[in-house]
Amino acid sequence: MADADELEAFIEESILRSAAAGYHPSIFIEMRARWGTAEAIRRLVVSGDIQSGFKRLLQLGMIEWTIEAAAIKFPSIFRRDIREAAQFRLSQAQK
Repeated sequence: MADADELEAFIEESILRSAAAGYHPSIFIEMRARWGTAEAIRRLVVSGDIQSGFKRLLQLGMIEWTIEAAAIKFPSIFRRDIREAAQFRLSQAQK
């Protein structure tokens, strides 16, 4: 469960850093409370829509703190299709 604990710590840090930069990911926080961190990330990453939180963190220069980055950083938690969707979104954003 070390990876799960590390994911939780990463997301907590992401939320703190986002808040310090003036962005409060309230929808993600609600989803996380409802479904848990990993499931909230899965649901958002597989969505065809680019999430407002992703766009906001990109604007703030914080792409490394996105949930997409988390999906790549913790491969033992996320299925390959989730990681591929996350990687695609990250690649598109860096063009």
